[in-house]
Amino acid sequence: MTRLINGKNVIIPDKEIKQFIKSLDLTEEEAIQMWLDDHDYTTNAEVEELTKKAKANKTDKIVVQSKVEKAKTERKPKENPLKQAIIQDIFNYLSKNSTLYNVKIENPTKIITFFAENKEFKLDLVEKRAKKAWKPSLSA
Repeated sequence: MTRLINGKNVIIPDKEIKQFIKSLDLTEEEAIQMWLDDHDYTTNAEVEELTKKAKANKTDKIVVQSKVEKAKTERKPKENPLKQAIIQDIFNYLSKNSTLYNVKIENPTKIITFFAENKEFKLDLVEKRAKKAWKPSLSA
């Protein structure tokens, strides 16, 4: 579709106009006017006023938060005496083995490292969560 706007022939894509009509429930004339406004062939006073308000409120600016230092919260690990006891028992057992050397507890509730035959090993103790009880759905 071609329209004469300000002394220029403007080609307006029919596909976009039909899409505007369908999705926004506009008349053909409203859809054409919207397309012309969006592509700066015409101006809309309401749009210009809203743009001025947005600039006054600085909503058109992108705020970079990398300059803002966020407070880091320090998390304290939960006490788990059972895991500590298991790690200590494994450490005692491994320490008695003469083929293992440099046995260390890296984390008292989680990790033991050691060397055997010039290779480094790491034991990582993981406590699995209990499965949740199944609840039937109430949705129909």
